[in-house]
Amino acid sequence: MLVDSSAIIRTLQPNHPLYTAADAAIRQLPKQKRELHIAQQNLVEVWAVATRPIENNGLGMTIEEAA
Repeated sequence: MLVDSSAIIRTLQPNHPLYTAADAAIRQLPKQKRELHIAQQNLVEVWAVATRPIENNGLGMTIEEAA
């Protein structure tokens, strides 16, 4: 099962309303024998959102924080 980039991004935002659902899904699916995968594109998308300024709908992380 390919993990959507938005689910990964939500796990970086503990105060986001969808954090709990995303975190629970990523933790519970392997317990249900689901094999989770990410693709290189996921990493590109997460990096882009993580390092984008908050005022531009990003997370405003520094390069070091995103790494």
